[in-house]
Amino acid sequence: MKYRSLLRFLRAARRSIDIASQPSQEGPNADRLETYFVSELRDVKCQNPTGHPELGALKCLKDRLALQELPKFQSGLDGKRIELQSIVNAQQIIVRFRSAWSTVWPDYDPSSTLDFLQKLIGTCLALQIIDQWELIDHFVASKLSDASREDELSGMLKHGLKIGEFLAARQMLQPRDWVDGEHIKFKALEPLPFEVYHDSKKVGGQAVIHKVRDVFNNLEYALKTPNDEETAQGQWENERRLLCTLGKHTHIVQYVKSYERDATSDRPAEFGLLMEPWAIGSLKDYLKNPDLDTSFLLKTFGCLSYTLEFMHERNIRHKDITPGNILYTIDKFILADFGNAHKFENSSKTRTPFGRRVFSHLHAAPEESSTFSRRGRAADVFSLGCVFIDILRVYSSTQNTLLAASFPSKPKSYAKELEQVRSSITNFIHTSGCESGIELLLELSLDMIKKRASKRVVIKTVVSRLFQNGSGSGYFCNQCRGELERRVVGAQKVPQQRSRARNKPSQAAAWSNLAWLGQAKHQAA
Repeated sequence: MKYRSLLRFLRAARRSIDIASQPSQEGPNADRLETYFVSELRDVKCQNPTGHPELGALKCLKDRLALQELPKFQSGLDGKRIELQSIVNAQQIIVRFRSAWSTVWPDYDPSSTLDFLQKLIGTCLALQIIDQWELIDHFVASKLSDASREDELSGMLKHGLKIGEFLAARQMLQPRDWVDGEHIKFKALEPLPFEVYHDSKKVGGQAVIHKVRDVFNNLEYALKTPNDEETAQGQWENERRLLCTLGKHTHIVQYVKSYERDATSDRPAEFGLLMEPWAIGSLKDYLKNPDLDTSFLLKTFGCLSYTLEFMHERNIRHKDITPGNILYTIDKFILADFGNAHKFENSSKTRTPFGRRVFSHLHAAPEESSTFSRRGRAADVFSLGCVFIDILRVYSSTQNTLLAASFPSKPKSYAKELEQVRSSITNFIHTSGCESGIELLLELSLDMIKKRASKRVVIKTVVSRLFQNGSGSGYFCNQCRGELERRVVGAQKVPQQRSRARNKPSQAAAWSNLAWLGQAKHQAA
């Protein structure tokens, strides 16, 4: 008779749960749920007036959880989470069950079990995910809770708990604090808290980029993971460190946070950088677009030059400036891929010692290919000058068909074919009749790609010449132009403070002084 009463009670609980799980704008119908509990508990009491089916509470919760669609551990938990509504619903069932119980059995309070169950709702879900639900009785008996630490769970090992899998599943309810700028280490089985959009995959020479969404704050980032395990950790750590050093800059990809995860038997260790923004594509892609915006494209000259100056002033060289490492969004271009970048300590000594070099041969400076030569900031200037020529080749095709036909073709390597490239561009300037703006940019590019590093123009001079030009405002975005205007004003105030009797220098004179100082500093190095 007692067994039948318990079964009857459990069936009643199941029907009550079905009611609670029906969709409603306000969640489970709590009053109706409690009414069903009261009705069925009275029926059980009539059949077994001396029984106290406390186990029903646990069975009730189990049935409720069984109605929910939860991920299984075998399918992987990365990018998945358990919605808080699942917890709220389970808590509501326990609260209404307790209220119904006190109505039917006012002299008996099953608080001990129900209180523990309320503290173990997340645990119940986690156990179901790893298919070890039968251990819930041991959790109750051990007075554990959802907040129990790993060392407090060691006693469950004797009952067969898979602690690694359990903690991984529980992480879907209690995300680890991971603030911007922080690097954290995940354990081998710990789930990553972001969803990967696999159709966004972009493969580079040394890394793979995916668009991801944080499942707890819904923010989207670019996830960069290395595809070469041997050199992964060194370049990954180097890029993270340098991006932190550079801080926020509108034309440099922003470091958000990073992680590493231990290896498993079937997966190597993982390293990842979360960055923003997620770019539409690279400059290399943009130059293939037949409908490109030329006014937008022209801003690469000023903004990227100003960005490179920003980096060099902070003693950082990029070392791999190519169209593929320049990204674009809806309103700006961004310099990315700092895995090979280098930070030097002394601004007057900027050359890298001999050693293994990783770079793009097409845009690399002549000194890059020599085993016995050193390279400095001038190598970045050379690469950027090559990128400018690539841009002008496409830009000219949008302006004039005849102009495009006479523009020098793209070489296999600018450094190896440098004399031919320089001769062709010089001849193009003198014979094509191109507009003054293109002529200015080509002449500037020629000064940037001189064979000897010491003869190349410094990046500060590139910025000043672009800004001084009559159409210079078209080479810069509003933010860069505003910062440069404030710099000019500041440069004009210095001689005024030294001698009020002097006439206020012009903007051109101020820029000339700044450019000369930059050139002198470079020559001294």
